[in-house]
Amino acid sequence: MATGGYKPVVEIQFSDYSYPAYMQIRNEISTLRWRSGGAWSCPVVVRMATGGYIRGGPFHSQCPESLYIHTPGWYVAYPSNAADAKGTDENRVPHRRPRHLLRAQGLYRQVFSKSFEPDADYLIPFGKAKIVQPGTDMTAITWGSGVVRCQRAAAELAKDGFSVEVIDLRTLVPLDQDPSFRPYGRPGRRSSSMKRR
Repeated sequence: MATGGYKPVVEIQFSDYSYPAYMQIRNEISTLRWRSGGAWSCPVVVRMATGGYIRGGPFHSQCPESLYIHTPGWYVAYPSNAADAKGTDENRVPHRRPRHLLRAQGLYRQVFSKSFEPDADYLIPFGKAKIVQPGTDMTAITWGSGVVRCQRAAAELAKDGFSVEVIDLRTLVPLDQDPSFRPYGRPGRRSSSMKRR
């Protein structure tokens, strides 16, 4: 359907279930543009619930994002809240790359992951991280359900006088190595961990 001009969104109930389709995901979809010299593309969207912190057992709570971020040709989003899930889930923008939209199951039905929808046309550009908490002593770079856990750890460290910056990657491919969205601090300041990259 995607090669025919449609915009299909495939829902895989749990990311663990994507393994039987990995040959098509890895060898067929992701390489189509390269194999056809750019003449063909397959901009399918694959949504998957992933990760732990549920009672799902060994085949409902794995984290296969490492497989997909190392599969050339795919974009991979992994939001940490409802607004960013909406911002990366829209399929209105013309896009020639296939996309994985991973959803952390541990965030489902959690009050802390709720957020207001910024506006009806809210979109997040792939490859743009977000500074969710300013800090000067150290930087935690994370995604998905790791964001709230890093914020909680930062709150504990703050009791001992440490200031922790928390960066939410939001998309794993492309990876933002110099976050430009900085609601706090000096514009353009790079965190110490980013300087080393």
